[in-house]
Amino acid sequence: MHVSPYTLVHVDLYADRAGLSLESKFDGWRCQILTGVGRLWSRHGTDLTAPFADVARAARFLPECVLDGELVAVLNSEAPPS
Repeated sequence: MHVSPYTLVHVDLYADRAGLSLESKFDGWRCQILTGVGRLWSRHGTDLTAPFADVARAARFLPECVLDGELVAVLNSEAPPS
């Protein structure tokens, strides 16, 4: 199953638009996860299931859907590493 990933759109006055807010940017791997099956792939179609086997195993326990986002490692600290 392949779903075209969401792509970013540049806007100049993002923070001034009603109902929108900014969020922190974390560096990670842009990927899609097919839950229920436990398959991961990059936005270019590279299979990431083996490199992220622990995430793939956990995704098998979720109802089937496609998650599209950034896969990041979160450390047990108050601030992200610089």
